[in-house]
Amino acid sequence: MRRSLKIFNHLSIRVFITIWISMILMISLTIYLPQFDQRRILPTPQGEYTFYGSKIIHMLHSAPSNRFLDYVDDSHLIVIPEDTAERYNVLRRIDNEQMIRFIVSTLPSKKVYQQEIKDYEIIGPFNFTNDPNVYYLVTNALPQSYYLSRVYDAPLLLFILMLVISFPFAAVLSWSLMIPMKNLVQAVIRVSRGDWREDRYLEMQGPTEYRQLAKHFNQMIATLKKAQDERTRLFANLSHEMRTPITRIQLANSLIRLKNIAEIDDEVQRINDNIRLLEDRIQSLLSLSKQMILNPEQFEAIPLRDLLWPLLEDASFEAKEKGKRLKFNEIPDIMITANLELISSGIENIVRNAIHYAHTKIDVTVSATERFFIINVHDDGPGVLEKDLPQIFEPFYRGERPADFNDYGGSGLGLAIVTRLVESHHGKVKAVNDHGLSITITLPIHPIHYQLGD
Repeated sequence: MRRSLKIFNHLSIRVFITIWISMILMISLTIYLPQFDQRRILPTPQGEYTFYGSKIIHMLHSAPSNRFLDYVDDSHLIVIPEDTAERYNVLRRIDNEQMIRFIVSTLPSKKVYQQEIKDYEIIGPFNFTNDPNVYYLVTNALPQSYYLSRVYDAPLLLFILMLVISFPFAAVLSWSLMIPMKNLVQAVIRVSRGDWREDRYLEMQGPTEYRQLAKHFNQMIATLKKAQDERTRLFANLSHEMRTPITRIQLANSLIRLKNIAEIDDEVQRINDNIRLLEDRIQSLLSLSKQMILNPEQFEAIPLRDLLWPLLEDASFEAKEKGKRLKFNEIPDIMITANLELISSGIENIVRNAIHYAHTKIDVTVSATERFFIINVHDDGPGVLEKDLPQIFEPFYRGERPADFNDYGGSGLGLAIVTRLVESHHGKVKAVNDHGLSITITLPIHPIHYQLGD
C-alpha cells in the first residue's frame, strides 16, 4: 500500500493526475450542465398532453374565428396555418425570438414538446384530425429559479464557473511545487552568500524529483566544503614547509654577516631582502586563502565610526611620521554588519598602500546611503599605468614601474586580498587615475541580507 502511494510523489504523476481530473470535470460540466437548464426543450408527458389538448379544444370552441387568439384564462393559442405565406405572417406577429425558434424546430414533429421561456411555457405542436392547422399553447409558467439557466446562457459566467471548480486542483498542485522550490532557491542564495551549511530538510519535502535535486545539492555543498578545507590545509602545510628552510637560510645568512666580510655585504643584504619578500608573499597567500572563506557566523554589528576612527587615526600618525598628511571627513553614524577582522584588514591595506605611494597627501572620504557605505581613498602619488588598471586586482599582478617612482615592490597580492574581501561582503571595489590613484570601496551595510545591485 505504501509503495503504491509513493507513486504520487513523482512530479510527472502529480501534474498528470491534476490535469486529468480537471479535464474530466470540464468535459462533465460541458456534457451535463445543459441537463440542468430549466428552459430546455422537453417532450410533454402523456398526461399533460391530454390535458393541454383538451384545453386547446375548449379554447377553439370559445373563439373559433381567431387565428391568433388573445389571452383566455391566462393562456392563449398560436395557430399556425397550413399555407406557407400565412405561416410567415403569423410568425412575424410573434415578438419573442425564442418562441419562434421553438415553433420552427418542432413544427415538423409529430410529438408534442414544451419549453419554459422567461415567464411563459409554450407547448406544441398539437395536430387534430380533419384540421390542417397546427396549434401551440402558451401559458404562464410556475415561478422557478433560473440561476443555472442564466449561467448556461452567459459564456463568461460559464468560464468563471469552470475556473472556480478547477482552481483548488491548480492551487494544490502549485503549492506542492512552489513551496519546496522556494525553500531550495533560498538555500541556493544562502550558499552563494557563503553559508555552506547543508539542509537535510530539503531532502524530505516536495516531489521525488525535488528531493533528488536537494540531495545532490547537499552533496555538492559537502564536496565544496571538503575542497575548501583541503585547500586551507594545503596553504597551512605549504606555509610551514616553506618557513622551515627560510628560517635556516636566515640563520646561515646571519652567521655569514657575523664574519664581517665586507666584500659580500651587498650580496648578504640582497639575500635578506629576498627572504623578507618571500615571507611577505607566504603571509599574503595565507591571508588570501583565509579571506576567500566567508562564514556568516563571524559577522557582527558595530558602529561604522568605531571601526574606522582608530584605523584612520593610526594611519594619520603613520603618514605624519613619513612627512605626509592624511585627512578624513566626519564618519557617518550608522551601524554595519561585517566580519570585523577582514573588513579592517582590507581597508587598512588600501590606506597603507596610499600612504606608501603618496607624494604628500592622502584623502579618505566616507559616506553612506540607505543600504551601502562608500570609502574612497585618494593619494597624490604616481598612480597606475592605464593599461594596468583592469588587472591590478588580480593575484600576483604588479604591472610596470612608473618612471618617476623607484620602489614598486610587493607581492602583488594586497589588492587581490582586498578584492576577495569586498566580494565576500557582496560589495565592489574600483580604481581610477585622478592625479594619483583613487580607490573606491562600496559595501552593503548588512551584507547577509543585501547584495550590491539588488
